[in-house]
Amino acid sequence: MKVSVMILIGCMASIQHVFADDIKLRVVTMNKSPTPKEVSIENENTTNKIALDQATGNIFTTSISRPPIKEELKPSPYRLVSMWDNDENEQLYLAFSSRTPRTVEIQVQHLIESPDLPTLENIDALNSDFSSMLKKYFRARALYKKWRLIGGQSTHKIAIRSAKIWFDASVNLAKLTNSYFRIDEEIKAIMADYEKKAKNDSWFREQYRNYASSGYISATLEQVLAAQYQFVGEIPTLVANQRLDEAQDLNEKAVAALERESLHTRRIVSKRQGIDLDLLKANTAYISTLQGNGQ
Repeated sequence: MKVSVMILIGCMASIQHVFADDIKLRVVTMNKSPTPKEVSIENENTTNKIALDQATGNIFTTSISRPPIKEELKPSPYRLVSMWDNDENEQLYLAFSSRTPRTVEIQVQHLIESPDLPTLENIDALNSDFSSMLKKYFRARALYKKWRLIGGQSTHKIAIRSAKIWFDASVNLAKLTNSYFRIDEEIKAIMADYEKKAKNDSWFREQYRNYASSGYISATLEQVLAAQYQFVGEIPTLVANQRLDEAQDLNEKAVAALERESLHTRRIVSKRQGIDLDLLKANTAYISTLQGNGQ
């Protein structure tokens, strides 16, 4: 049996406007068995239940306070949790900023999967479009949990492979342009445990490296970290369209954000995105020249 939940979030654009109003979050439960009994949104040490629209019986709505404009490049972390009456849950790690659209759309699925190889192959065969990435995320997570939590076999090849698919799906969502997804902290910890075990257990290492080659996890996490600076690629387009004030503002925010990063993170951003402080400061000077020429 498959149960779906939809959260409405606006679609991602290559260049997004800055919004000042709150973010509207709307959760629609698509099936009624098992029934979602609670939906909540967590931010740091605060957990708020999302109100059910009694007129519909299956729509949960709330508003998220948007971070201030000056903190545009510092998204606030959230975790969305949906609990079902069978005591199972689904979660999404999100990050909202002043660039997040007024309304967000995501499909959240609660699936009861058969813990077998054909199911795994079906999940792995899903496409790489946005909707399929979400399906991979939730379905691989459900399959992994069948093996680890119910079967107690986290080192079985189906468990390892489903964890890898879950990890990759979470990474791909987090790497989307102007993404409001964060990498799932749960699967990040699971893969870290696998990496540690692979160093000390030769039998496991042989099994695990069939799905995650040496260095793959660390390199992929670097890509996710650096992806937060993809927005710098919007600056040349803004300049080409004579939107110089917007370009300068975005570039200045990038400079301020990168200056706050550790040296380690700066090196990762430089390696993975080709962006460093010298480049950004050169941008500042170039755009200032264009502004001074009245362009």
